[in-house]
Amino acid sequence: MKIRFLHNGICALLLLMVTTAGFAQKKTLLVTPDGKIISAPGGATVLSGPGIPSNFAPNVVAINITGCTTASGTLTATASMADAEGDALGVETYQWYYNAANTGNGTPIGGAATNTYTVTTPVNEGTFVRVGVTAHALAGTLDGTERYSAWQEITPDSAPYFTAYSNAACKNEVGWTASASGTYADCEGTPMGTPLYQWYRSNNAAGGGEEAIAGAVLESYNFTTADLGKYIRVGITPVATAGTLLGAEVKAATFMGPIAAGNGGLVVQHRTTDGVSPVDIDITYGTTVITYLGTKHCWITQNLGASRQATSLYDNSDEAAGWYWLRTNPSGIAWNSVTNSRTPDVTWTVPPESDADWDSSSDPCTILLGSGWHIPEITNEWLSFGWEYEGNGPETVTEKLFRLKLVYAYTLYDGQRTTQSDMNNMEFGGFTVKETTHWGNGQITSDAASFYEWEGEMYQEAIWTRWGDAYNVRCVMDL
Repeated sequence: MKIRFLHNGICALLLLMVTTAGFAQKKTLLVTPDGKIISAPGGATVLSGPGIPSNFAPNVVAINITGCTTASGTLTATASMADAEGDALGVETYQWYYNAANTGNGTPIGGAATNTYTVTTPVNEGTFVRVGVTAHALAGTLDGTERYSAWQEITPDSAPYFTAYSNAACKNEVGWTASASGTYADCEGTPMGTPLYQWYRSNNAAGGGEEAIAGAVLESYNFTTADLGKYIRVGITPVATAGTLLGAEVKAATFMGPIAAGNGGLVVQHRTTDGVSPVDIDITYGTTVITYLGTKHCWITQNLGASRQATSLYDNSDEAAGWYWLRTNPSGIAWNSVTNSRTPDVTWTVPPESDADWDSSSDPCTILLGSGWHIPEITNEWLSFGWEYEGNGPETVTEKLFRLKLVYAYTLYDGQRTTQSDMNNMEFGGFTVKETTHWGNGQITSDAASFYEWEGEMYQEAIWTRWGDAYNVRCVMDL
C-alpha cells in the first residue's frame, strides 16, 4: 500500500494505492486533523501517524492593502481568516515591514503593529513596505503562521486603490452571472480608468488550490460546468488615467460557492396564456448584483420582455426595448417598429387615476419571473443610483447604471411609440422628459405616479405622469 499525504493548512488529503487480491485500486480520503473522514470510499478506515497534526492551526486566507503609497500616506490592511475545525477565531495580529527591494523578508517597522500604517521614517520614496498577518484561534491550535501581503512601493505619486471590493451572484448555479464591484480611490484625485479583472476558482471556501480561470477577465463571469462544486471569487486591479497607472490587485474576501447545477440561469418561457406576455417567446435574462445600504439586490440587465440585452445606449431596437406597461396594468404591450403597430392591437384605454400601487396581482415582475421579483421601489432601489431633480444630486450616470445596460427605448404615448423629437417637445412637472423611462413602485398621490427617468447624462426620479403613457419595466429581487 502506497500513501501520499497532501496538506494545504486546512485539511489532509490522503491518496492511497491499495492492492487487494492482485488488483490495484486508488483510494482517496479527505480527513480532518481529528481523524474525521470527510470523503472516502465505502469500508475505508481512518489513518493516522506522523505528519498528520492533531489540530490544524488557523490560517490567513487573503491579505489586501489599500491607501496612499506616498510619503506620509496611510495604508490599511484587511485580512480574512479560516480554521479547518471551525474553532472560534481570535483577533489577528499585524506587523509592517520595509525593504529596499520588493523581495526578501524585510525589516520590522518599530511600533507598526496594527492594521494601519502611516508612512514615516525610515520608510521613504523608493522603498517598499508590506504587512505580515498572523491568525489566532480561541481553541485547538491557537496560533497560525505569519502570512505576508505583496510589497508596496512608496512613490511620489500614489497608486490607485479600491476602498471596497466584492463579488456576488443572484444564485451560485451554473448559467448565472457573478458581478464584481469596487469603490475606486486615488490620493491625487486622478480619475479612474478601466479596471482589470481576473476570476479565480478554488476547491473550498478557504481558497485551497486557488487558480486563475483562463480568459475570465471581464467585470462579470458566467458560472460553467467546470465550476460545479468549486468556489469562485474575483481579483480587481485599479487603473488610473494618469500618474501611477496600476494599483495592487485586491481579491474579494469571500468566495461564492459551492457552485450547483441549477437550470442554466434565469430562463423564462413567456406565453400569452399567462395573461401578461403579449407574445410567445423564451428569454434568458442577464443578471447583476448591486449592493445598497448593506442589502444586495439582484437586477435583470435587460428590459422585461427584451429578447436580448442592449448592445449600446442607443440600441432601441424592438429586441432590446422589450415590452411596455400602463400603470398598474399587468398586461404587457409589444411594439413593432417595422409596421408601427402594437400587440395586442386593442383600443388604447387610459386607466382611471388611482392611488393604488403595484402589488403581486398587477406586478409583471412577480407574475412572469416568480416570487420575490418586483418592480423596483423608488426609494430603496432605483434611487440607490442617485438622482437628479430640480438641480439636486449627481450629474453623471454612475457605473451601476451602465451595469444595468439601460437603453433609450422611449415610451408608448397614446398608443404610439415616441421619438426623440417628440420627447424634446414634452414638459412634465417642470422638466423635459427624454430618452427612457421605467416604472417604479411608490405611489405619491392619486394623480402622481412614481417612475424612474434616465437621460443619459443625468438621472432623476419623476413623480408625475400621464395615465395614458406606457413605460418599460426592469425587475429586481432582494437577496
